[in-house]
This record gives sequence, C-alpha cells and structure tokens, in this order.
Amino acid sequence: LAVELAQVRAGDDQPSEDDRQHALRDVVAHCIYAVDKNPMAVELCKVALWIEAIDPGKPLSFLDAHIQCGDSLVGVFDPKVLNEGIPDEAYKPLTGDNKTVCSSLKTDNARYRKTSRRGGGLQGSLVLGALQPRSHSQQELQDIEAMPETNLADSAAKQLAYTRWLADRGRDPESLAADLFTAAFFLAKTSDSRAMVPTTEHLLKLLTGQSIDEEMVQVVLQAAETFRFFHWHLRFGEAMEHGGFDCVLGNPPWERIKLQEKEFFAARSEAIATAPNKAARERLIKALSVADASEADRSLMEEFELAKREAEGSGEFIRGSGRFALTAVGDLNTYALFAEHFLRLIAPSGRSGVIVPTGIATDNSTKTYFDAISSGGRLVSLYDFENREAIFPGVHRSYKFALLTLGDGVGATDFVFFATATTQLVDQRRHFTLSADDIALINPNTRTCPVFRSQMDALLT
Repeated sequence: LAVELAQVRAGDDQPSEDDRQHALRDVVAHCIYAVDKNPMAVELCKVALWIEAIDPGKPLSFLDAHIQCGDSLVGVFDPKVLNEGIPDEAYKPLTGDNKTVCSSLKTDNARYRKTSRRGGGLQGSLVLGALQPRSHSQQELQDIEAMPETNLADSAAKQLAYTRWLADRGRDPESLAADLFTAAFFLAKTSDSRAMVPTTEHLLKLLTGQSIDEEMVQVVLQAAETFRFFHWHLRFGEAMEHGGFDCVLGNPPWERIKLQEKEFFAARSEAIATAPNKAARERLIKALSVADASEADRSLMEEFELAKREAEGSGEFIRGSGRFALTAVGDLNTYALFAEHFLRLIAPSGRSGVIVPTGIATDNSTKTYFDAISSGGRLVSLYDFENREAIFPGVHRSYKFALLTLGDGVGATDFVFFATATTQLVDQRRHFTLSADDIALINPNTRTCPVFRSQMDALLT
C-alpha cells in the first residue's frame, strides 16, 4: 500500500525510499485497523507498527483509535438490533444465577417487547417519545483523527483529546444503549442484583431520552469494561458506514467457547490442574472458597467465577443475540464464528482471508454456513492443507486446515486439497475450479456434486 501511495504522490514508478517511508507512516496511521482481546497483544501490535513505520523527524503515529482492545465476537454489530429490544434469551440462568429471578426478568422483558411491537417496534415507539438528537460521538472521533501530528506538541494534544473522548464515550446514548443490550446476557441475576439487570424497558427509556438509574448505568459500564464489549459500528464507525473493510485478514483461535478448568488453572494452581480426575478437581476448586480459605485462594476463586461467567455469557450472547445466524450451532467454536464475522466485515468489493480448520466445509455444524457462502457467490477460494510437515508446530500432524477467502459476487471458486506446504499453491495442477452452477449441484448431505467428484477422482489419481 505504501509503495502504491508513494508512486501516486511522486508521479514515478520508482519512488525514493524517503517517499515510501513517508507513505508508510500515513498508511499505518489511516488504513490499518486491528482488534484483540488481549491487552498485551494490542500494545505489541502498536509497537510493531511504530517500528515498521518510523519516519525520522516525526513523532510516533497516533494508533489508539485504530488498534483497539476488545472481544470481536461480543457486542452490537448492527445497531438495528436495538430496535427489536433485548432478546428474551438474555435471561437464561448462568452458573450462580437465581432461576426464579431469571424467569421474572424474562417475563418483564417479554411484556415490554410485546408492547413495543404493537407500536411498530422500538423505532416506532421512538416517534412517540422525546428522542434525543443523534450522538455526535463518531463525528468527534473523526475530528480527533484529523488533528495534525507533525510534532510532539501536536501528538500530545491529539492523545489528550482522545483520552477525554474515551472517558465520555461510555455516557454517549448510542454507546450506553449497545452496552446495556449486551450486558443483559452477562450480569448476575440474583435477588440482590435484580434491580441492576436491564430489560427492554430500560433500553426504550434510554433511546427515548429518558434517564435510567445511575447505579444500573455504573453496573452496565463495569460489565462492558470487564468483558470487553466491542461494538463495531461505534468503534470503527467510519469504516462500517462505508459498508465495511476492503481487506480483512486473520488467524483466529480454534477453540470452544467453554471454560476448560484444567487449562484455566494450569498457570494458576498446579494442584488443581493436575488433579487425577474431575471429581478431585471440583473438590479442590470448592476448597478455594471455604470459610478459612486464604486471601489468595479467595481471589483465585473470584477470578475463576468471573472467567466462567464470561464464557457462559459469551455463549448465550452468541446464541441469543441473532448476530451469528449461520454458525451459532452445537458446541460453539470460535473459528466458525470468526468465519461468519469476517463475511460480514467486508465491503461489497472487499475480500477477507481467514485460516480455519477444513471442518468449515465438512462438519455438520457448519453446513449452513458453507452452503450459504458456496451457493451465494461468496466463496472465492478454499485451499486445504494437511499439517503433515508441521506448518503449525503446535497442531497435530494429521490435522487439516484451510485458507478460506471470501468476497461477493463470485462467479467461480478455486479449490486446492491435500496440500502439505504453502509452496504447492503455485502448482496449478493442484487447482480446480467450480462455477456457481456446479456448486449449486452439491448435495448438502454428502457435500459432493458430479463435477466436484470427477475433479477429486482425477486429483487423487
């Protein structure tokens, strides 16, 4: 990108190294976006970009607005969901919740959702209320990003403006509404906390400019920070308003959204992690919260319970929010969820590339997703690998994974199977292409079609 930009600016196919470095700094500052749940990964990403794009005589680029910490899968993606209210599924009991309280909250929520639907949905109800003016938060952020950063004073002023914006953002009506919608899936639902759990009633009040209880606001904001809610339309509004990103790349985790006790305690308590069986491990975990437990043990128990609520809350949000219509099936696996997420992140002319297990095309739990991309003109290519040569050393040698490329309006799909090294992708004898008409012949039960079968037989021969 920097070379292309430097060529345009210089009017020369061979721009100077200085021209390229100036362009690289601008590309990093304005074109690159990233999200990670791990704060350390976010900081390392910014450092890596600064090292790559350093421009002598200029301060480090301001990256905080584009390289952000958050859970890519948990949060409001399309603000239109707010018009339908909070789903009743948000009140399903999690570990430690009171089932009676959950049932009561669900009943209250359903009543307000029903009332709003009679009025044409929340959007219809808004017409009747004193709707606040649309938030100017996104415009303020774009104004901050447009601030100069040619010297240290400029950079300091820009950082200060962003810090102030960040502090005020939680109070922004749009942001608070999205946090409230998401927090309903995560907050503890007990007799003591019931009054702090939001329902569609509170969402409607907020969207019509009415105030909600300050204590509830604080609880919701704390949940948003603790569980790192990430609302794409608010965090990266300038990109989402243009239909999405031009290019999305990722190697997401391949793991179930379920807290694994052994893995959790592996770096925290060797005794619990190496317990001989599940029953023994559960006894040791319960001992962390007995009356005479040490402060360290109690702290570890709190950390464990919080991690468990995060995993359970994330699962219920993914299943109940309606955001993952194609992949919220069976045991939730992050690779499939990210594959659907990447499909929605790209602009109509964009492309996304993701590394996922080949099960994305063969597993029963992903058949709805694969049928949607293969028959809907979204599948650009699928390059299948066996890990025989340890491309990924931490993955079993027999494991199969694929490079999945997605787009829109795709007329034909390129396939490669049984590759063992990336260098084999240049061997055109390994490739075969199916047209959209060929893909339409695929039997959803056997995942084969006559053309596909003949191509595969020839390849295997």
